Amino acid sequence: MKPFLIIALPRSMTAWMANWLTYSNCLCYHEGLETYGSLDALIDKCKGGMLYGDSSPALSVTSSDEIIEKKDSFNIGYIESDASESLESFKKVNPIPEKVSAETVINYSLMNIKKILKEVECFTISKNDIFNADKLKEFTKNLCGQDLFNKDRFDMLTNIRVTQDIEKIAKQRI
Repeated sequence: MKPFLIIALPRSMTAWMANWLTYSNCLCYHEGLETYGSLDALIDKCKGGMLYGDSSPALSVTSSDEIIEKKDSFNIGYIESDASESLESFKKVNPIPEKVSAETVINYSLMNIKKILKEVECFTISKNDIFNADKLKEFTKNLCGQDLFNKDRFDMLTNIRVTQDIEKIAKQRI
């Protein structure tokens, strides 16, 4: 059983995808590199019978060369999204805009994703197709090597916001 990685631009539903893929005998971290420590450690976790993965926009930024080097050790998924939409969404939640340029984060992420996609075969789903049951089922099965699709769970999770709407919360508190 191969572990999996999902790469994407920031604000491309990686948190939702991690929630979706934590089910049955599968555990998907969201931005979990700090938790499991290294890509080699993630590979080792799968030797116990559970399927492990990570869904994170940070992976392409922090680990692009290692992902390319270890590409045969993982199934790799890519959530395709519009860079300008990701940028606008990231600007709304950027915790320290005076120190972290949203444009720099998106551009650097995009550069690394393109680098990975040039070297690695990925299973791709559009951010806009994540709530299309047939397309999500196909993506999940390809990525995980097993059918994890549960319609009741899908229906439940399509109505759940996994990340907070920071702009809405801020307006309510001001």
